[in-house]
Amino acid sequence: MKVELYERILETELKYVSCFSNCIKEQRSITFKDSKLVDMYMHNFILLKESIKKDELRSFIHNKLKEVQRENKEYLHIMMNYSIQLHELKNFIPEPQITEYCYMVITPKEFNKLKIKNDCYVRKADTFEVLRDGISADVQANKATMGKEFATKRIKRKSEEYKNNPNLNLYVCYKEDVPIGKCELLIEDGIAKIEDFDIIEEYQKQGYGTSVVRKLLEQAYIENVDIAYLITDHFDTAKDMYKKCGFYIFGFKTSILFNL
Repeated sequence: MKVELYERILETELKYVSCFSNCIKEQRSITFKDSKLVDMYMHNFILLKESIKKDELRSFIHNKLKEVQRENKEYLHIMMNYSIQLHELKNFIPEPQITEYCYMVITPKEFNKLKIKNDCYVRKADTFEVLRDGISADVQANKATMGKEFATKRIKRKSEEYKNNPNLNLYVCYKEDVPIGKCELLIEDGIAKIEDFDIIEEYQKQGYGTSVVRKLLEQAYIENVDIAYLITDHFDTAKDMYKKCGFYIFGFKTSILFNL
């Protein structure tokens, strides 16, 4: 049962990325390319389908590095749905940035165990005004780490898909009438994916994040979803909030990023 559920989650993950990127399937990997935002790491990457041995992994990476260098590309991003031993990637030039993520899951009916703050409400961005507020909250939450210009390009690129894909929606969190956060929700074939979750820094750790999670799980429950999941940095403090909400770790994902 766990294997079957994991496969359904991974299939949903592919559907999510395919909202933004074209995919090229090869024997061992799938290459995702977003021609509209080529400098977006999470839309442009190579996904290894299955675990491979250390020597084979190193050879695969070496070959892909040669390809992107010939094409004068600025980075190579490889992802895999499992953990790796960091020593397996020693002595690469340039040295890669390696991040371990975890898949966390929850049953949507757990939404009624979570509290919502009295001064907070969460709305689906199904009008121009709410979408505009969501874009504003996204840029404000991410401009410090991404830069305002790229943060704006990124959320506007995503907004194109919110308008075109009825299964992918943005939800905006308000404190009274001020947009203070947002989050995506994709629902496909009984699985809900929670993604791109941000609360503006000055409003973090005050219960607003929990309020957003409650709303998304409630929506998933209304739509008869079996399981909801999200992906978070394995070593990030956000994981603790999700645990408090009832999520538990179900699997792992590794990102290998070479800046060239």
